[in-house]
Amino acid sequence: MSVSPFVRRLTSRKGKPRGQRRPAWIRPVPEALEDRTLLALLLVNSDKDDNTRNAVLTLREAILVSNGQLSVSHLMDDEQARVVGDPLDSGPNLIMFNIGGGGAQTIRVQSESLPTITRKLIIQGASQPGPGARPLITLAGQDAGQALWPGNHRRRQHGPGPENQWIPA
Repeated sequence: MSVSPFVRRLTSRKGKPRGQRRPAWIRPVPEALEDRTLLALLLVNSDKDDNTRNAVLTLREAILVSNGQLSVSHLMDDEQARVVGDPLDSGPNLIMFNIGGGGAQTIRVQSESLPTITRKLIIQGASQPGPGARPLITLAGQDAGQALWPGNHRRRQHGPGPENQWIPA
């Protein structure tokens, strides 16, 4: 029994390739990726206004960490657990709240005003768990917000994004 020329060509190594032959492998070419910067998250879990090493992260400490004036390594382990990401990266930082059992909370600023924000920072007062869509975090005290929001910052009240965000102007 004879094998057809077609089958012989398919099974032999000497068969003629049809069309253009591709190389055995193709070298991958790296592609440029888009620039992505992740936010560093600082979760405030105390309505106190102090800068002491304890188990809670206050708004004052979160601002100092965001500014780079307080190193994350100087915080206690419980405080370090509330800082996710590197606050000294080039991107903005994000301060969110989870104080007590949720609901409306007031942070009473003591005699020394809060530190001035020196880096890009978003403070989301609406992140506090609780009923209602309005922000549940209030700052109280003489000049409570003056140091936070000097002339180069503005409050975003309307438009896209969560309410009660403080962003660089």
